[in-house]
Amino acid sequence: MGACGGQDAASAKAPANLRKGRAYAMELITSAVDLQFPVNIVNFEQLKAELTERLKHYQGLVVTEDAIKDAKKDRAALNKLVAAIEDKRKSVKKEVMAPYDSFEKKVKELVALIQDPINLIDGQVKEFEEIQKREKHSAISAHYNDGVGDLSELIALERVIPEKWANAGMALKDVCEDVDAKLLKIRNDLKIIRATNTQYEQAMIDVYLRAFDMSAALAENARLEEQQKALKRQKEQDAAQRKEQGAAQKNTAEDREGPSVDTAGQEETAAFDPDIRTIRVVFYDTTPDFREAMKQLTIKHGIRYGSA
Repeated sequence: MGACGGQDAASAKAPANLRKGRAYAMELITSAVDLQFPVNIVNFEQLKAELTERLKHYQGLVVTEDAIKDAKKDRAALNKLVAAIEDKRKSVKKEVMAPYDSFEKKVKELVALIQDPINLIDGQVKEFEEIQKREKHSAISAHYNDGVGDLSELIALERVIPEKWANAGMALKDVCEDVDAKLLKIRNDLKIIRATNTQYEQAMIDVYLRAFDMSAALAENARLEEQQKALKRQKEQDAAQRKEQGAAQKNTAEDREGPSVDTAGQEETAAFDPDIRTIRVVFYDTTPDFREAMKQLTIKHGIRYGSA
């Protein structure tokens, strides 16, 4: 664990040119700014009153077929008036903004001069921070390799390293302690899983390693055990059903055919006893009750029978 015992990678010395800073006392000095608007419309009130009066004519105006030509002329005249006023506004704005545009151009020139070293320093700072980050990760990786042991095939460093490990505010020592705590928990959880002596140990481990969730691993074991029990019950039910079907088929065959009899023997017996005769009879559409009754009758009278 020596990688975390030394100096933090984040405390390495900065490049010399970043430590030779100076206080900039420069100040941008401008002449007095006259905030009084320099342009005024001298006849504003008079012009506004005249326009208001003349434009009353168009309030509530309804354009008809007879007046369409005059309406178009009026629209063109009003548009021309708007264009003239707007042109004047733009002209005045250009004159008013001329001093500011000159001022803005000079300010941007000064900002551009300052921005060049800012970009240079920013690039070096980012490069320095990237070096710090790589060194810190290298130290964490070495610490992980020292402690991961038999878990190396199961747990990659990125699975146990804190999300904010690269933040300057998170010390290397704190990151290593966090990694140690996670590895210890994983080891203990895997010991518990293996101690269950379940046939589904590997399935439990696979589920656990997805998110290091012990409850999920236990739930997976319970699910697989219940699935196995259900499968066993189904097989037993199927076997019992097959057995019942076989017995039923056997009984049906015996009822249909009856006991096997040697008809040749019957004929031989009849040859010695003139009162005994062999009679061949075929019964159609017999029922189980009828067959059972005939069977009992033959037994009662000692009559042997066989298939026709």
